Amino acid sequence: MTVTAYALVSQVRYRELKTRIGLAAFIGATAWLVAPGLWPVAWFVAVLLSQVIDWAVFRRFRENPEWVPDRAYVLLSCATTALGVAIYSSIAAWLWFAGGEIGRTFALVQVAGGLLHVSLHMHHARPILVSAVATHGAYFLGLPVVTAILTGHWQELLIGIGCLLYMSHLVVAVRQSGATTQLLQTAKDQAQEARQRAEEAS
Repeated sequence: MTVTAYALVSQVRYRELKTRIGLAAFIGATAWLVAPGLWPVAWFVAVLLSQVIDWAVFRRFRENPEWVPDRAYVLLSCATTALGVAIYSSIAAWLWFAGGEIGRTFALVQVAGGLLHVSLHMHHARPILVSAVATHGAYFLGLPVVTAILTGHWQELLIGIGCLLYMSHLVVAVRQSGATTQLLQTAKDQAQEARQRAEEAS
C-alpha cells in the first residue's frame, strides 16, 4: 500500500492531538498567570474548536491513505491548517502586548516551538507545511516589526532579524531531514527489491 504524503501528515497530527491540546492547556494557563484576562480562556476554547475541524478535514486521509486529493481538497486542507495555526499562535499576540517583558519572551518561545513542531511533522506535504509555517511566521516576524512601527523604537527590528535567522536555520534543517528521509526510503525500496529478486531466484 502506497501512503500519500497527506496521509502521513494526517497520521502524525492524529497521534499528536492529545499533546497539542495538553500544550494548549498549559500555554493558556501560563498566559492567564502572566496577563490575566478573558482572552486566554476564549483562546483555549477556540483552539479546541479548531482541532475538531482539523480532525474532521484530515480524517479522510487517515481512512484512505492511498487517496490522492484533488486541488480543492488540498486547498481546504491548507486553509484548515492555516486557521488552526492562526488561532494557536494568536495567544502570542496577547502575551506580547499585555504580558510585559516576560510575556514577550514567552510569546516568542511559544511561536518558535510551533514553527519547529510543524517543520518536523508536516514536511512530507509541502502545501500543508507552507500554510503552517507562513502563518506561524506572520506572528514570529510580525510582532517585533509592528511594535517597531507603533513605538518608533527601531531596535525592535533586531528581534525580527533574530527571528528571521531562526527560520532560515529551520529551512536548512527541514531540507536536510527531507533528504535523509528520501535516502532511507530509497535504500529500503532497494533492499526490498533485492529481497524479492532473491526469493524469486530461489
